[in-house]
Amino acid sequence: MFETVKDAITKDRTKLINSLTDAADAFYKSALSTDLHTWLELTGLMREMIKIYGAMLGEGVDPMCNSPRPKKHNMNYIAEKLDCIFGEAMRSNPELVQAFASALQMKGWPIRFAKRIA
Repeated sequence: MFETVKDAITKDRTKLINSLTDAADAFYKSALSTDLHTWLELTGLMREMIKIYGAMLGEGVDPMCNSPRPKKHNMNYIAEKLDCIFGEAMRSNPELVQAFASALQMKGWPIRFAKRIA
């Protein structure tokens, strides 16, 4: 019996997700040797992207042909990881926050700056 194009793509993308998981696992094992917690947090970001791709595939959306489609809970986790990596530096230096937000604005993100409450 012949497999459909959709089935072939799903099978191929499942292999891709497995390869991404293997790559994230290898990165984590290597990162452990650094003893740098923020470096390990990058693995969390990678694994969350893998979850997003897996969810897309489950919804019939090809992750190779579409931008990631995170859900709200994914964004909360991503924000948590970014806070672990950059939070202390950004909380102590509002200019970094401004630079980051400005960079996102230039990429078309709808960022609005709130007035800081003293």
